[in-house]
Amino acid sequence: MKSPALARCYQTNLAILSFLFILAQTRCDCQNTNDSCHAISGFRIDLENDRFSGSILNTDRNYTQGAGIALSSTKIARWLTEEYTNSRELEHFAPVEFVAQFGAFTPDHIEEIDPIIGDRPYSTIFLLGAKVHKVNVSKQSVISFGLYTGALGIDGPAKNLQTSIHKGMNDGNTHEPYNPQGWHNQISNGGEPTRLFTYNQLHLLTKKGIQKEITNQIKSRRWTKLQIAGYHGFSFGYLTQSHAGVNLRFGKLDLEKFASDLFNAMNIVSQIESDPNVEKIRQYFGKKSILEVYLFVSVTAIHSYYNGSLHGQFRRTAYRLDYLETGFMTAQARVGIGIAHNNFSFASYLAFKAPEMWNYYSRVHSWGGVSLGFYW
Repeated sequence: MKSPALARCYQTNLAILSFLFILAQTRCDCQNTNDSCHAISGFRIDLENDRFSGSILNTDRNYTQGAGIALSSTKIARWLTEEYTNSRELEHFAPVEFVAQFGAFTPDHIEEIDPIIGDRPYSTIFLLGAKVHKVNVSKQSVISFGLYTGALGIDGPAKNLQTSIHKGMNDGNTHEPYNPQGWHNQISNGGEPTRLFTYNQLHLLTKKGIQKEITNQIKSRRWTKLQIAGYHGFSFGYLTQSHAGVNLRFGKLDLEKFASDLFNAMNIVSQIESDPNVEKIRQYFGKKSILEVYLFVSVTAIHSYYNGSLHGQFRRTAYRLDYLETGFMTAQARVGIGIAHNNFSFASYLAFKAPEMWNYYSRVHSWGGVSLGFYW
């Protein structure tokens, strides 16, 4: 039976999402634009699993699976742009995203019924929320905010999916990957409400290329473009940490999309009135997108202060990791390929994370991911 606190959490999620969808329907006048009046203007699906990293890298432990879907709304972005931006700096809001995310974590020996002291606890996290991205075209920077509400310790989905995958590979549980036996030991088993606020700021570091294209009013189709952006931010809630990193893209690039899929609705810029000094910038960002095919690498340093999926929250839990065994400094890297054009985006990547624990069970772990988006 769900706890009253968890029931209130679900009710809060529904109320927040209902309010945002009503806002999307009512806060935009579509009679003076050729754009669609639909509240939702696109979606993206993200899937991650340690099995995607291949038989050599896969270790089936720590972060084992995750999924997410993001519905984007240009209508709300237009309203925010009209109300809360500086047209002289060509500020605008990228499409607001309504997000549902799920992640699951396991220890190494999942065939064990009892908690494995010192290893990572079982844990699941489910979140619903919204992300807002404010873009400054003149400075080539993006500030992003996210607000989420959800629960730790939801019964069922992670255990059932992991078990079904393993049963198809272990010949009656006679060899690895074994069926997981310890999900009843997960953090906040049965469900516990949680919250999360995120902030991230991204700056383009390699500006010469895009400035040259703006001056010449042309988007080069060369296959050897390089673009580097730096970012930093923090989160507060079940995951409280700060981070800083760098993202590199190389290949055939549309340089205006230095923040990747945030820029699939750059036509918002054409709706902003600007003075003659920035007219060339406005015209450049209003040009038709070109096909992108590129490699990308990102490296992030993380200073972690608290992790609810490791340390637990308030609900009584069979096992949680002690603070003294937690690695408060860690790092994460991703390498992959991306393809994007007009209303479509695709990315496939491998990810690696440095040890989260400073004890006998410390290890680097890896996973793979795919992302697919469509926009209209």
